[in-house]
Amino acid sequence: MTQVELKQSIMQRLDRMQPEQLAFLVSFLDTFETYFQSVSQSQLTAEKRHELVKSLQGKYAYTSTSSDDFARCKQDEIDWEERNQ
Repeated sequence: MTQVELKQSIMQRLDRMQPEQLAFLVSFLDTFETYFQSVSQSQLTAEKRHELVKSLQGKYAYTSTSSDDFARCKQDEIDWEERNQ
């Protein structure tokens, strides 16, 4: 998949997300960026790695990840793929 196709796929998925899902995604991306910057600047020391893991533990415990949500998302993806073939 090309970079343009990946970006289009991401944008289409974002358009289907509920506000709470978007808020979760923003929070996740913030955490990911922080982690990636730490790794790219230098290798994480064992202590920094431990601090990072501790900061993430339980951070997303409030989010729902029910099988119904998963099934609905998968069906949305299947529907989208069928429309765009």
